[in-house]
Amino acid sequence: MIWELFHWPAHSIRQQKDWNALIKEYPVIGTYPTQASSIEELIRPAYQDYVRQYSSALISLSLNRACFIYFLIKEVQIQKTIDLGTGISSYVCLLASKHVDSSEVVSVDDNEYWLEKTREFLHAKNISGDHLLLLKDFLKEITDVQFGMCILDIGDFSLRKKLFPTLVASVKKHRGFLFVDDFHVPEYRSYIERVCAEEQLRVYSLRKVTRRRLSHAAVIANDLTQA
Repeated sequence: MIWELFHWPAHSIRQQKDWNALIKEYPVIGTYPTQASSIEELIRPAYQDYVRQYSSALISLSLNRACFIYFLIKEVQIQKTIDLGTGISSYVCLLASKHVDSSEVVSVDDNEYWLEKTREFLHAKNISGDHLLLLKDFLKEITDVQFGMCILDIGDFSLRKKLFPTLVASVKKHRGFLFVDDFHVPEYRSYIERVCAEEQLRVYSLRKVTRRRLSHAAVIANDLTQA
């Protein structure tokens, strides 16, 4: 935490620079600030139920991150979303996918307990949990991970690092978005940026729209200029 506080000014400068670069590449994302409040009003009731009855706000995806994910799926019209790390994100992805033709959402967890907690939450919201999978079963079924967006928020950092190279390869090959939570953690952030630099992929800090205290997320994309 001390390290992050020391580097606070650098993060503040980067957040605006990266946000400007992101909306230059994907102009539709520039409309998010005007929609954020109405999206939050839509999602907040379910979010509050989730952190009160099924999990905790301390370990759950933050409300502002959930709102941005909803926006991205709906406005970019993402047809396939892979949610690595179930919870409130599973609900948000399904909610947003209703606005996308021929959409598909796959929610994956490495922990059976949290998978069932998510299933219980979705059932309470009258939503099927048929799209929920254990990670070991998900990995058995795929040879090439393809997605319009993947949310990486599963297990511990060692598991995320193990999955990361395959997800980055998909971004490079299939031009999807990779949403990475916990980007504020120095060692994890350094790893992400090193791998993406090697693969010539752009990492955009989303601190401007996803910050909660010190924590924030990032999105990885293949710049349109490289198409």
